[in-house]
Amino acid sequence: MGSWGKTDQLASAPKWLNANDPNASNDLDYALFIDTTEAQTEVNRDKGIKTPGWNLYREYTTNGGTVTRRSVEPLVAIRVSNAVAGDNDTIAPAPVITIGTQPQAASITEGETATFTVVATVTQGATATYQWQKSDDSGSNWANVTGATAASYTTDALTNADDDQDEYRVIVSVVGGTSVTSDAAIVSVAAL
Repeated sequence: MGSWGKTDQLASAPKWLNANDPNASNDLDYALFIDTTEAQTEVNRDKGIKTPGWNLYREYTTNGGTVTRRSVEPLVAIRVSNAVAGDNDTIAPAPVITIGTQPQAASITEGETATFTVVATVTQGATATYQWQKSDDSGSNWANVTGATAASYTTDALTNADDDQDEYRVIVSVVGGTSVTSDAAIVSVAAL
């Protein structure tokens, strides 16, 4: 392992043992540090250890000691800077998206355009991104509208063939966070 001077290429030395028995050599929960070379070692890869860095490795055994299955989870370390007097270092929760105003149905005359708008708020100072989608089969299937990435979307000129079939919605997202999909808005097109 990298943290042990690369003396254990097979990831068999536990770095973190059961808190109730820190000297146990047969503990089945290991926190292992794997460097990039060790991540390529065949024995480690056979155990499912493929990610460099800290990994939580668990073996599940029967009463006879036979390994029935293994699990590997990459661990993420978060470094919080040293506290400054009066400063509380905290990890902020993920941004939350709320749609306050949903897109509204539109009634237009053939040859006109329809405009749909959504009003969304995002917490934690995050920036919202938008992707409008269109369904021409009453909402069974949706496809992204190319270039429609703002809070409002204006369609091309519509024809009577679009009447009561076309629906529009928007997916509001934050980078590295969640997404929220708006309600669908139907467009009605009256013949000239």
